[in-house]
Amino acid sequence: MILIPLIDRSKLVSKKNPDAIFLALLSGNQMGLFFPYFGFDNMLNEFEAITRLLDENNIEYKIHEHEPVYHAEDAAKVRGFDLKSGVKSLVFRIEKEGFNDFILVLVSGNRRVDNKKLAEIVKAKNVKLASPEEVVEKTGCEIGSCHPFGTLTGMKTYMDDRILENKFVAFNACLHSMSITMDPKDIVKIVDPVICDLSK
Repeated sequence: MILIPLIDRSKLVSKKNPDAIFLALLSGNQMGLFFPYFGFDNMLNEFEAITRLLDENNIEYKIHEHEPVYHAEDAAKVRGFDLKSGVKSLVFRIEKEGFNDFILVLVSGNRRVDNKKLAEIVKAKNVKLASPEEVVEKTGCEIGSCHPFGTLTGMKTYMDDRILENKFVAFNACLHSMSITMDPKDIVKIVDPVICDLSK
């Protein structure tokens, strides 16, 4: 694991930016700050679960810290990578005859999920994005910071095949100011997703 700082941590730390509290602690800067703030303990637990999963599987990855970002376009700019290298991890509610379920859908930053294709793939009569509250409940992360490891959240994962066209991909790691980059084939190795054409 390699930490690549892209910002001056001292300019970010505040109660309004709990991600930065983690960055300060990660760097050994105590500053008299203690969490949780705004459920930050849960986000930190998720981040640690991600890195532990990668380490246990001997996966090579890098951690990038940056200013908080909430959209794929902004994340690409602050990371300095092409938009297509970003992975959007989206929680979908699928409605089947007699029951509803949640799945995790992975798509490149420059693509959108095609709901019609997805519904056909999962054999559901309707699919729709989960609400912000449902996303937090299912993943422990806020919208815009979800990671691609459905194995950690108990959700079946579907990956758009175009993601594998990248030599590396980047995604937020349950914190809006922390990204991880790694080989997309290693995501497949860990998650074993259904790989298919589900974007437009």
